[in-house]
Amino acid sequence: MKVNKNTIHKITIPSTINAITTGCDLASVEAGELVPQTTLNKFVNEDEEWTLWEKLKISTKVLLGTAFDNNNPVVWRLGEKSQENGIYLAMTDSPVPIRFNISDLSTLGMQYPNWFPLTLSGCAHFLREIGTDNSISFMGKKHLTGKPFIQVQRYTPQSTYQDPEVVGSFTPKKFSNIHSFSLTEEFAIFFFYPVIVNPKLYFSANFHVFELIQWLEGEMTDVFIVDLKTGNVTQLETDPIYSVHHVNAYRANKDELILDLCPTSFVNMRDYLKLENMMNPPTTSSGVSTNKNEEFTRYTINLTTQKISHSYLPNPTNSQWTNHFDFPVINERFRGKKYCYVFGWAAFDYSRIALVKKNVCDGTQDKVWYVENHYSSEMWFLESPDPKSEDDGVLITIVFDGEKSKSYLVIIDAITFEPIARSYLPHNIPWSAHGMHFPEATFAENSQHGRRTSKDEL
Repeated sequence: MKVNKNTIHKITIPSTINAITTGCDLASVEAGELVPQTTLNKFVNEDEEWTLWEKLKISTKVLLGTAFDNNNPVVWRLGEKSQENGIYLAMTDSPVPIRFNISDLSTLGMQYPNWFPLTLSGCAHFLREIGTDNSISFMGKKHLTGKPFIQVQRYTPQSTYQDPEVVGSFTPKKFSNIHSFSLTEEFAIFFFYPVIVNPKLYFSANFHVFELIQWLEGEMTDVFIVDLKTGNVTQLETDPIYSVHHVNAYRANKDELILDLCPTSFVNMRDYLKLENMMNPPTTSSGVSTNKNEEFTRYTINLTTQKISHSYLPNPTNSQWTNHFDFPVINERFRGKKYCYVFGWAAFDYSRIALVKKNVCDGTQDKVWYVENHYSSEMWFLESPDPKSEDDGVLITIVFDGEKSKSYLVIIDAITFEPIARSYLPHNIPWSAHGMHFPEATFAENSQHGRRTSKDEL
């Protein structure tokens, strides 16, 4: 919804920590209302929609890459693992991320890609190239003539945001809405779904991105497999689906690749996130999950026959949660390799949220952590210093306690999937996703601490 002067307030931030802020953020605070910019969903009230003059302003910002500059979903590091020399970025699917200081979160400026070829889209989910400190990513590009194409990129520790190596490129049949991809030791794998964000509708849809999402009836899902050494591209296809988040992929044998996805209904990107739906959850559970009951899916890609098949993993515990989740997190040491554990977030009817430990090797070991009236965010996995197993570590997330109306940080033993520590926070923190651990950061000691949790509360 469009925010007016009566509903926007300045936020007091401790002097030891600065906020990652952008032009639209600061301008909105100064104006006392939301300034013209791209949003995800449309406004609740038609009379609050952008005027013609405001839409012309947004059109100019689109050309400058600043129409949607609040890039808060993901953080990532390019360059060295160092406060001084690392390039720390706050990112989304926009090609213009924000660079910030890892130790005080102050904004260092927007990062623009090279001006040519024209950059149409970026990637929220960079991945580490297996066995290296390189980052693999992609951008949608366009020459002065011809169709848009995808450029697969490699950032070495010496790279800046502007000068990645080009691994390879391909021209998709359709410019699908893709948010993530998979990586094995040899390949980058992209699923181009029959779902697009139609840019021709931007102006008429008042620059609300989720209003531009379209399903292409009769289209298949195109799969592109890019060789990380040669740049060669293999194109295959599979049944029409949609997914926001890939989980992991690896080579099963000389002929086959395994790739796991968390599918969802494409309209859920828009409808589940509508404010009126979130503010008015059903009084009686109808069992509608965030992925609209699409199941965790495993794809088998046969490189010899060039055929793709898919299957659903068993659910021997008969849990409503363990095959219907999103925001997957794994032990990153197993990225691109055979793995057994994925940790996810599942929600039904908005009001019931659980955390999931899915064992893709043995479903009888699936686990769920659920507390009534507690609303968790996506987890992040930290491996133990001397791990004895793939799941030897802890999971960290923020949870809102609905009974106390307070947020708390919880640390969960990844093996038992039970909380081992919890601390209530001095401020409530909204739902968040896609965190990351940066041990090189050195935050100044803050005098405000959350209340200690007694053993009985865990």
